[in-house]
This record gives sequence, structure tokens and C-alpha cells, in this order.
Amino acid sequence: MVKLVKATLHDIPAMQEMVTSEVKDGIILERNEDEVATNIRSYVLAKDGEKIVGY
Repeated sequence: MVKLVKATLHDIPAMQEMVTSEVKDGIILERNEDEVATNIRSYVLAKDGEKIVGY
């Protein structure tokens, strides 16, 4: 079951990993850990168990 939860600083590496291919393909800009951390309150994650399946 997928649940929506607020992102935490602990989630940042997994969030960055999810968009690696889009960054490499030039679809989105890379955001470093500090940039994501600054805006972490803006992110909502879709989690299936402990796995992040979207944000």
C-alpha cells in the first residue's frame, strides 16, 4: 500500500537516486544535497513500505 509522507533529511540520497537518469538525460537539473535539504519541507514522498516510489 502506497502512503504519502513528509520527506526527511534521511530521504535525500534515495530521492536523488530516483532522478539520476533524468539528470543525465538533461530533462531536469541536478540539485545537490544542500539544495534539497533547504527545501525538504516542500517535498511529499510516496512510499510503498519503506521504499520511495515517487515524490
